[in-house]
Amino acid sequence: QTLKETGSRIIILNGRISNGSFRGYRKIKFIMKDILSNVDFFYMQEKIYADRIIHLGADRHKVGVMGNFKFDINFEGSPPLNWLNNIRGKILLAASTHKGEEEIILDAYEYVRNKFQDIKLILAPRHPERFSEVEEILDNRRFKYVRRTEIQNPDFMDFDIILLDTIGELSGVFSKAAIAFIGGSLVPAGGHNILEPAYWSRPVICGPYMDNFPITGEFLKMSAALEVKDSKDMAEAVTALLENNEKASAMGQNARAIVDKNRGAVKKAIELIRGYIGTV
Repeated sequence: QTLKETGSRIIILNGRISNGSFRGYRKIKFIMKDILSNVDFFYMQEKIYADRIIHLGADRHKVGVMGNFKFDINFEGSPPLNWLNNIRGKILLAASTHKGEEEIILDAYEYVRNKFQDIKLILAPRHPERFSEVEEILDNRRFKYVRRTEIQNPDFMDFDIILLDTIGELSGVFSKAAIAFIGGSLVPAGGHNILEPAYWSRPVICGPYMDNFPITGEFLKMSAALEVKDSKDMAEAVTALLENNEKASAMGQNARAIVDKNRGAVKKAIELIRGYIGTV
């Protein structure tokens, strides 16, 4: 409101309202309309978010859908990870996992490894404070594992699992993975970025809780991702992809096609800002 009183233009770009936030805002809907009236325009990531902001009181004539900036990220600037090149066999990446998911993933991996002896699992917990907790889970299983930070000799690769206990390397691992599982989706945590493995044309597996990425529905519809609900589902999905390279490749290509189709949000945003600057 203070900005509005100075004559400033207020624009929301890349707007998103999560399920939790929407529930909270609905409780104070009686004051939301006045607050939202100070905004000149809402450019939301997806239609579901546009509908939510309108429901909360925004003028529908001031709401549009412009896409998600994340589609425009170029992940090819990631630093090379030499240790990855020394891994023999295909990589199953479990990215950004949450509490309650690691056991499910390990059960699935144990089944898959009985059929594919050379498959390696890279396990990347979402939160660094859980690295030791996940290591304890691994200690209780019969797999050979190593923490990424303990790989001193790049030729030392006598393991089943790497616990990715570093920051900033996940993007590089996506580029080398044969299959990527998106964490935070087997438990109600909303899921994480499905677009990064899609950028690298990797087949994607996720759980049913991908609320933070509604675009997942398009991935499933276009055969660019597989949804699983438990370790049995995951084991079957991974096995099917490892047994059928053509299917895995097609899924990855479909995923990349969705990314390419949805690019352009940043360019739109720049053009819109220029337009508003010209009218101030």
